[in-house]
Amino acid sequence: MMKYSVCVLVATALFGPATSLNAQLVGVEFNTGSFYSISTSDGSIQLIEDTDINGIGALEFNPQDGFLYGFTTGGASQLYRFTISPSLDDVTAVPIGPLGVFASEGGLAFSPSGTAYAFNGGSLVPELMSINLATGLASMLGTVDGPLDFNGLGWR
Repeated sequence: MMKYSVCVLVATALFGPATSLNAQLVGVEFNTGSFYSISTSDGSIQLIEDTDINGIGALEFNPQDGFLYGFTTGGASQLYRFTISPSLDDVTAVPIGPLGVFASEGGLAFSPSGTAYAFNGGSLVPELMSINLATGLASMLGTVDGPLDFNGLGWR
C-alpha cells in the first residue's frame, strides 16, 4: 500500500495596483506544484494553475517587490519567483538560481528591509540562511543544535 502525503504551503499576497491592496491567501501543493486560492472564510480552495514544480518547500510574499518566492527541496534546491495574475487564473514561475545547499521543507521570511531569510528545516543540522534574491544563492548564518524540523519562519 502506497501512502501519499499532501502539504500545502500558504502565503498572503497583495494583488493588483497598490491603491486597491486586495489581499489574497494562496497555497502551493508540495507534491505537484499546484497553486490554489484559499478562502479565509471557509477554507475552501480553488485551483489557480499547476506549475509542475515538485517539492516547493517554502513560499512567502515579499512586500518590498510584490512577488511570491519559494524554494524547492533536495540537493538541487532552486529559488523561484512567482507571479499570480489578478484574475487568479495564471501562475508565472521564474527560476532565479540554485541555493547551493541541500534544503528540506523549511521557512522563508522577509525583513522590513527586504532581506530574505530561510530556515532549512528537516535536515540533519538545521541552518538559518540568507538568500540572494538576484542569484538564489544561500549564505549560511548559523546552525541549530539537534535534529529539529522547522517548517515555518516569520518576521515579527
